[in-house]
Amino acid sequence: PALGEDHHGARLLQAQLLDQQDQREQALRLLAAHPAPGPATFQYQLGLLRQLRFQDEIEPLLRRWTAVLPDDARPHQELGNLLLQRSDAVAAEAEFRLAARHKHTPDLARD
Repeated sequence: PALGEDHHGARLLQAQLLDQQDQREQALRLLAAHPAPGPATFQYQLGLLRQLRFQDEIEPLLRRWTAVLPDDARPHQELGNLLLQRSDAVAAEAEFRLAARHKHTPDLARD
């Protein structure tokens, strides 16, 4: 049986195909519209934002990632690094502490 277009694996494959076809903004829109994003969806979006140099969109994505997957340490680690780059050591330390507290990294294959 074929996977529906809302299936997370199918959506991720579509995004990867768009990425390979140099249609990264379309891939971003496809992933952003995912009704139930998981860790692989967020991770791929983050990579696309960095490739496209959409710096202003990275923090909101990371904040959404922490809201949707509160036990995932990765977005806190990424936020900490981003805040350090902005010379906000206090906020960065808070994110690093959250990352250390969670220590849980959901399986990317699940998404």
